[in-house]
Amino acid sequence: MARSESIMAQQVTTEKNLCPERFWLIVTIYTIGLFLLTSILSLIRHGIFKSSSHDLGIFNQALWQISNGFEPISSFIGHHILSDHASLWLYVLAIPYSLYKNPEKLLLLQALAVGAANIPLALICKKKILVAYKFLQSYLLIAY
Repeated sequence: MARSESIMAQQVTTEKNLCPERFWLIVTIYTIGLFLLTSILSLIRHGIFKSSSHDLGIFNQALWQISNGFEPISSFIGHHILSDHASLWLYVLAIPYSLYKNPEKLLLLQALAVGAANIPLALICKKKILVAYKFLQSYLLIAY
């Protein structure tokens, strides 16, 4: 019983030592860095013709058709884009896609989603899993 009380006391002490401003600064830096790294690498990969053209072509064609008011029937797969997966988010993505119709925009939106996924991971690490282990928390954020 004494051991569990000391662990709880250590967690409470550690929670008091966590500086919320510093935590959010670290999370922001990691998130922006992850977005920049992912977007630069995917744009370079696309620029040297190494991006996966099949999936990128399917979604680029579907977004072009939706943003121009056509029914999104893919010539790659031969049927409606929503018959394979219920990807209703494509209609939401068609709004910013209509401003600049380019597959690079899809790669940037993908990098934004990868970078934004860092925020819930950081909150989970902070609140549930790694409250008492700051080093391990930082390591998981970097490794992600």
